[in-house]
Amino acid sequence: MPSWEIPGAIREKTGEISLSNLAPALVGQAENLTYTVSPRSIQVRVRAPLSLHQDPAALAQRLVITLDVGWLEPGSHSLIPTVSGDELIEVVNIRPEEVRVKIAPNLQAP
Repeated sequence: MPSWEIPGAIREKTGEISLSNLAPALVGQAENLTYTVSPRSIQVRVRAPLSLHQDPAALAQRLVITLDVGWLEPGSHSLIPTVSGDELIEVVNIRPEEVRVKIAPNLQAP
């Protein structure tokens, strides 16, 4: 009996959209230090299915934006945000590309 191969699934059209005012989450914070992030929010341009463009706020919630500060000593540092999303979303670019993080001892820590 002959077998037939069916081409891949039909994929929805995609397009690019910019998502603004996205605040990165700090990962690895120490309780005895304070962290100041500048700027406090970033803009991410993504490529995603057009159906997801209808609700930019919901699309933004599908992204995880982090800054890994767990290995940093007190001082001023420049970090590249890590942006990840589900398999439907491709990150095109991030603005700004780097974020400043100032770390200082927390004088009110026990």
